[in-house]
Amino acid sequence: MNIIILAAGRSTRMRSQKPKILHRLAGKPVLSHVIQTAKELKSQQVVIVCGKDKGTLQSLVNEDRIFFAEQPEPTGTGSAARIGLNLIRNDDLTLILCADMPLISVITLRNVISSHKQQGADLTLVTEIFSNPSCYGRIVRNADNRIVEIVEERDATEEEKKISEVNCGIYCSRATELLRWLDSLEAHNIQGEYYLTDIVKKAASENRVISSVSPYHPLEVHGINDAKQLEQAERILQKNQAEYLLLQGTRLADASRIEIRGNLECEEDVFIDINCIFTGNVHLGKNVNIGPNCYISDSKIHDNSEILPNSVIEKSIVGSNVSIGPFAHIRPGSNLQCNTKIGNFVEIKNSFINQGSKINHLSYIGDAHVGQNVLIGAGTITCNFDGNKKNPSSIGDYSFIGSGTQIVAPIHIGDYVTVGAGSTVTKNIPNNCLAVSRIQQKNIPKRRQDNKKETEEDNTLDDKEEAK
Repeated sequence: MNIIILAAGRSTRMRSQKPKILHRLAGKPVLSHVIQTAKELKSQQVVIVCGKDKGTLQSLVNEDRIFFAEQPEPTGTGSAARIGLNLIRNDDLTLILCADMPLISVITLRNVISSHKQQGADLTLVTEIFSNPSCYGRIVRNADNRIVEIVEERDATEEEKKISEVNCGIYCSRATELLRWLDSLEAHNIQGEYYLTDIVKKAASENRVISSVSPYHPLEVHGINDAKQLEQAERILQKNQAEYLLLQGTRLADASRIEIRGNLECEEDVFIDINCIFTGNVHLGKNVNIGPNCYISDSKIHDNSEILPNSVIEKSIVGSNVSIGPFAHIRPGSNLQCNTKIGNFVEIKNSFINQGSKINHLSYIGDAHVGQNVLIGAGTITCNFDGNKKNPSSIGDYSFIGSGTQIVAPIHIGDYVTVGAGSTVTKNIPNNCLAVSRIQQKNIPKRRQDNKKETEEDNTLDDKEEAK
């Protein structure tokens, strides 16, 4: 089986410099959704027919068995399909799909193929009954209920516009048959284009068997031509993904307030609160709890961990029994081992935090290796950038870093070390040491003991002067 994806539309209604098929839907370009569906059918060959943005699309899709054909001028869907068929090297069944129909399911396409074979059809279409069929091509049937042609909206008569059965833009036939019909097309229409839909009339004139199949769900044939339709498709896809999670046992505080812009895998007893966004590939282990307003991207969170509200985790690994947040930021390259705790307003970047360690408040740890059961006090900062390059820091097991400490990298702090609060650490610290680096405190007596009283009297006089 072959698949041709028509992706050469001009996207004028999108009012964007970017082609509509490259706009993002659930975190991926619209075209990527159609390609993913095509791949699940295990087709022998996939051809994408595109316009002058061929180079951009090729850089996006770099996979085996996917080929690109360029339609130099927008002369219609019939011309585009013929250009795609010229790359097909066999006479197998060929599906023609639209690149701007990202919700089409594998179930529907398999139904098209099986129906085509079972009915011995020469051409199979996907059609649907719409209460408001405007903007769609109408399916014209004869007195015997056989399909005889498709009439586009702009070419339809007033009587034909009353037809509620519409063309959904999906076709199935053998490659040689499709090519023969397409080669005989003429551009006798208002647009002066070669319509792919005209192959139906060609097939009917030869008394070929033309069958039709309805989509598994009407929303699958929701096309995208403008920003409004893109948003509608987003909402449909997000609802479908949320319902799938619920059926798999994931608990959602509100299924309408979760955004999945990639792939989200959840094990047993996962709970996700409202307004959470998941991008890329995210895996949540058993009994993971995600608080409200969290953003998690390309990360794996192991069993029994809790992500408290308003936290961000990007391209990182979180071990089991870990607590993060609220308002924590785990940046790319971080690895938090089991039983660690990252508190509020803590930022971790490209660091390894070993098991049992705690960074509870207002700290920045970057390019660091933190040992087991380390306690890092509030306001601690690893000074990892020297103005030219990033430098690493390491802190040994069972060490205690006092509040307000500055750790100037590159540096190594040994095991069982205590660093006094407010220190600036610039030299390596051996194991089992107490390190203090700060200006010695001086207590200087005030010159006037009644300073506070005089100040209060001065303030009172000032208030009286202002009142005057």
